[in-house]
Amino acid sequence: MVTCACTAVAACGGGSSSHVAKLPALSPGRTGPVSMFTMASQLLSDPVGALNQLQRLGVDRVHVYMSWSSLAPDPQSPQRPSFDATDPAAYSAAAWAPYDAVVRGLAARHMGIDLALAGSAPRWAEAPGSESELAESDWKPNAAAYGDWVQAVSTRYSGHYTPPGQSSPLPHV
Repeated sequence: MVTCACTAVAACGGGSSSHVAKLPALSPGRTGPVSMFTMASQLLSDPVGALNQLQRLGVDRVHVYMSWSSLAPDPQSPQRPSFDATDPAAYSAAAWAPYDAVVRGLAARHMGIDLALAGSAPRWAEAPGSESELAESDWKPNAAAYGDWVQAVSTRYSGHYTPPGQSSPLPHV
């Protein structure tokens, strides 16, 4: 029997076509255990090395945390910057790069992903009256702003989005 843990996973909509790279889904009829790892710092700092190691170990799926504040423009500002938060191109290409490398690397190795949209909110998305000036206070994050970020992530990893300067779409998550 296969047991799988569910987390807050970005549900990326949209259809798929045969030319779009896809990350494999868990097979409901599969027998035997499914191995899943989380290696946040190693995975994002050295995606190729970490994914090669996980593949050698026989890992089937990798749990990846994606932090809103790590991608958001000016996350320490109390004022929301002016940008279209639903547009993946409105976020820093450098901030997306490690996640893109992991997603492409997993698809190339035929390994699955559990993408968890977690981590702290940018300060500008918190309600006024935060009890703390700490970057990770998560004081009543704005649900609509979070939804806009989730839409940007969903668009980016829909299997149809080609980042500026790239020649092919990112795999479907």
